[in-house]
Amino acid sequence: MKQLRQTIFGAALILSGSIGIALGNLEETIYHSGTESYGHFIQSPGYWMSWAFLFLGLAAVITAAMKPKKKSR
Repeated sequence: MKQLRQTIFGAALILSGSIGIALGNLEETIYHSGTESYGHFIQSPGYWMSWAFLFLGLAAVITAAMKPKKKSR
């Protein structure tokens, strides 16, 4: 049961990280479409936090999958 909970938690982190990264990329696209300057956009801290969520989610899912499963009698 604990492995299932950890897998679901990891999947939720992956999903939230993916959404945050997509929003960060959309923000950058909107910025560049409205200005002529390229290369001057600085990503927000939320964008980098979304990458952290993505990596933590992947780590949680991988560690849950690598744990030995208990056999029920």
